[in-house]
Amino acid sequence: MVLLPSILADESHRHPLLVLQSSLAQTSLPILRHLLSHGPSRKTLLFSFLYPPSSLVDTNESDSLEVYDWIDRVPGYSEHNSLTELHTIVEKGVCCYF
Repeated sequence: MVLLPSILADESHRHPLLVLQSSLAQTSLPILRHLLSHGPSRKTLLFSFLYPPSSLVDTNESDSLEVYDWIDRVPGYSEHNSLTELHTIVEKGVCCYF
C-alpha cells in the first residue's frame, strides 16, 4: 500500500467526496481503515451501510469525524426516507468548504 499514501498526501488529489464500495471479490476495508486511522484533518462524514462503525473506527477519537450508522437505513431497503436525509447531511457538510 505504498502508492495509496503518496496519492492521499498529494494535495492535488484531494476531492470533497470519496466513495468506497466493497464486493465479494474485493474489499475496501483496509483502505477505509487506513484513511480513518490517520486522523482526518478535514471534516469527514462516514456513512456505514454494511459494517458497524465501531468495527472501522473509534468514534471518540476525532472531532472532525461525523459517523452515521445507517445499517438499518439503506436507501431502497428501509421505510425511512434515507435518500433525502442523506442528501441533506452531505449538502450541509460539503457547504462548509466553499
